[in-house]
Amino acid sequence: RHLALALRGNRRLLCLGLAGNALSNDGAKAMAEAIRWNRSLEQLLLSANGIGATGGQDLQDAFCSNWVLQYMDLAENSIDVKVLQELSKMMSEVEQFRQKYSLTACSRSSLASLQPPACWKVRTWLEWLMQRHGVAD
Repeated sequence: RHLALALRGNRRLLCLGLAGNALSNDGAKAMAEAIRWNRSLEQLLLSANGIGATGGQDLQDAFCSNWVLQYMDLAENSIDVKVLQELSKMMSEVEQFRQKYSLTACSRSSLASLQPPACWKVRTWLEWLMQRHGVAD
């Protein structure tokens, strides 16, 4: 939990590998809360941590609140296959969006035509737009 609290405000860490640390659902919940607020982490590696259905769902929900996070490795956990498939679909959709609308690839005039990834929450979409146009936090 202390690591999750530190991660919330961290602005430098890009990849965090915690494979095989027996985080369980409680640890996954703490990490999910952290990634809801972290805006630097691009990869989170949580394989083989004893994460079950509720922890997997918490992480999936948190992914929808973070426009920076690109990849989560949740292999070798007890997460429901449907949750893993949905998360994989969401990561793919976000990656396609990023490729199509990179921070330099589109002009302000094309904003009206942008379709954000369906999994992103409104706050996530607004934060991406603010970053895209250099608006401070």
